[in-house]
Amino acid sequence: MATGRRNTDSDSGYWVFWTGLVRRTTARGVSVRRVRIVSDYSCYSHAGRW
Repeated sequence: MATGRRNTDSDSGYWVFWTGLVRRTTARGVSVRRVRIVSDYSCYSHAGRW
């Protein structure tokens, strides 16, 4: 937060749990995909109309 930048190093301590989970999951042959869910409320709030 101090720099305003995200830690994108996948080997850093911040990402260790997530990258480990994805590696173990894909090693079993399971496909991992990303889904972004946008509700009407989030569209409304991002439009600044509240």
